[in-house]
Amino acid sequence: MGHGIFELLFIGVSVFLAVSSLYSSYRNYHKNILPIALFVLGLLSISFGLILHAGWEILLATLGGLVIATAHFLNYRLNLILAKSKA
Repeated sequence: MGHGIFELLFIGVSVFLAVSSLYSSYRNYHKNILPIALFVLGLLSISFGLILHAGWEILLATLGGLVIATAHFLNYRLNLILAKSKA
């Protein structure tokens, strides 16, 4: 039971930080919705993995994590490109 609470807390804090970061960059800088869409897709993949269990959890969680990492990388690149174009 302790692991479930820790897992939910970890997921909640992670989602909060990711949404804050991605939305702030979207609103204040690059105005590109793709990083947010990728994040939502990755989060859905992880969520389905948690719901389905039975062998799918590892695959869907890994896939979701990779998609979320891609969202953050794309967000970083968009901010970098914008910063270089303003310099």
